[in-house]
Amino acid sequence: RPADGAGVVVFTNGDRGASVYAEVVRAVFPGAHRSLETARRPHWMLAIAPRLVDLTPCLDDPGVQRLLEIAASHRGESPIERLVRRHGVDRVSLRGIAVRESWEAVGVAVGTPVACIGLAHAAEGEAEVTALAVLPGWRRQGLATSLIFGAAEQLGLRALQAETDRQALNFFRATGFSVEGASDHDAAEEHFRCRLELPRR
Repeated sequence: RPADGAGVVVFTNGDRGASVYAEVVRAVFPGAHRSLETARRPHWMLAIAPRLVDLTPCLDDPGVQRLLEIAASHRGESPIERLVRRHGVDRVSLRGIAVRESWEAVGVAVGTPVACIGLAHAAEGEAEVTALAVLPGWRRQGLATSLIFGAAEQLGLRALQAETDRQALNFFRATGFSVEGASDHDAAEEHFRCRLELPRR
């Protein structure tokens, strides 16, 4: 805290330790705080992104299917399965966060996927977000943001693009995406093109 030089250090010993960081900072220092401005700190987000698992070979798993259904409800369709079958795993990636043994008891079996991101690879080092979903009971913990930066780090990406509706636009903006423009696919809903340039490490 610049006003009086006070600070706080958070130590955790679990894979989800970073997810409690914001809560601790807000409890100790109420109000706005520079350390929570993750949209302008992509290196920090890359550092705390959890290790993702490859869900591409698990498209028929009920847990993965549930996540893809959630993704489809936001986009009107879930193209990840179609893209995998049409182009193969070299062009499409499905990464996720799954419950681990080191996590505290959460009432969910170890190995259960609780969040996923689907990516269609375009130009070298770039990919399009084709699916993004988090189970209802696991939301508001930063998992969607961790999926974006974790997948980018794991796959060595330098840029991500996404198409979204107005409902999810604020999330992409807060994560650091710039809004490139809007397209009107139909008269009912406006869609936006977003892009995120990632730091080279």
